[in-house]
Amino acid sequence: GNSEAHPGDVRVRASSSIRRGPQPTHAVAMRHEGEGVARRAAFHARERERRDREAAQGLAELPSDEAAGVKEVSAREVLESVAESGPNYVTLPAAERQKARRERLRVAEVARQAGQAIIDTGTHVEILGVQERWWPATIMGRQQDLDGRLVHEVEYDGYPGEQYWHVWTTRSGGV
Repeated sequence: GNSEAHPGDVRVRASSSIRRGPQPTHAVAMRHEGEGVARRAAFHARERERRDREAAQGLAELPSDEAAGVKEVSAREVLESVAESGPNYVTLPAAERQKARRERLRVAEVARQAGQAIIDTGTHVEILGVQERWWPATIMGRQQDLDGRLVHEVEYDGYPGEQYWHVWTTRSGGV
């Protein structure tokens, strides 16, 4: 590759952080992760033993919802409250539809033929800025621009929620 920096060129160092391997195919929408799994399993075991003891003594009748102080809460509220203390729940990625996959592959092939670099979503990159400083960032997505070029959505570390769009060519180096 050419190591000289030309005006308008962007050099990128990339490392993949995309999860590889077989994706789960079960219908479960959430998977529990975190250190609370063992504590919750122990709690459920104790509760099961308590219910078994009460059933053996004839005390297994449950109080009404009002008497027990039970209220209905949406799953969104529960997940938001859990997110405050850490990521205990991870949403599994939705399966890619065939139409979307074909479009993604078509856009990638057009970009390859045009000499553009294609960087996977989720890849951590470092972008060489104007002041000869490397800026760490993550590729958040990519799409075809109105003029047919492949543009990558970039989120720079330390600037969450701000969208920046970049076009990379294979001659830009580092990809």
